[in-house]
Amino acid sequence: MRCAALLLALCVASSSILGLHAADNLRVLLPRAKESKDFVSLKMGQAFNFLKDQEDENALQALDLVMAELDKLKELINTVDSMEEEEEEAVTVFEKLVVNVTQTAECEEKTQVGDTVAVHYVSKIATSMLVVDSSFHTGSIPISLEIGNEDNMPSWNEGLVGMCAGERRTVGAPAEMAYGEFGLDDRIAPNTDMVFDFQLLDFQTSRYGATKTIRPSLIAEEDTPLEKARKEYEAEKAKREEERNKQELENYAKRKADRKEANKGKKKKDKKKKTKKGEEL
Repeated sequence: MRCAALLLALCVASSSILGLHAADNLRVLLPRAKESKDFVSLKMGQAFNFLKDQEDENALQALDLVMAELDKLKELINTVDSMEEEEEEAVTVFEKLVVNVTQTAECEEKTQVGDTVAVHYVSKIATSMLVVDSSFHTGSIPISLEIGNEDNMPSWNEGLVGMCAGERRTVGAPAEMAYGEFGLDDRIAPNTDMVFDFQLLDFQTSRYGATKTIRPSLIAEEDTPLEKARKEYEAEKAKREEERNKQELENYAKRKADRKEANKGKKKKDKKKKTKKGEEL
């Protein structure tokens, strides 16, 4: 039993690294989410008691079991530490909404709550500046929305106010003004600060009674980015239609020529048959 006692002493000494004693139960707090927590109980005292009862030939096997439990405990503690570090990094970028104008534009009228805007956007995670969404992913088609609508994120409702048509700006948003505690599927984690880049193409307002479209003052209506995109689309569509019609005409001409050639060959065969029949008579 002397060997077993020595091994038990080594195990108790190893456990002292974590502040454990032979008869102690250790309870580890492992957070799974902000509102819910799991409690994982590792009953190390049972493992040490098991070691006491072993014969000398089983002592090494018992020690392996105890050390395995210690390794699991260390892994859990490291996991909790890493989770706490990630949570700290995710919530300290913006304390409030931050707006920076990156390209100015001259205008007499700026956007207000209730206006409908046509805007390009790029959404990025603030800590890494990783792009997670963009209107350019939909074929450069801008998004249209009403400023102040409750379906919009608060950062958009506030960040798009006071813009001139043609202006570009960057909006830094704390998590509660972006995707909040829920995040966005697997692309944006809960409680993530965001950065939004906006380009206002034009906007519509009814503040004068009838709906009025406000466009960049230094750009003609036909030269706006939205109008250019529409023209390019229509031109491409017309080109494809022209090519399709041309191909159909070529196919029709070929089928007509084939039928004509087939009829010509048939007539020759019929003529030969008649000549042969006449000679026989």
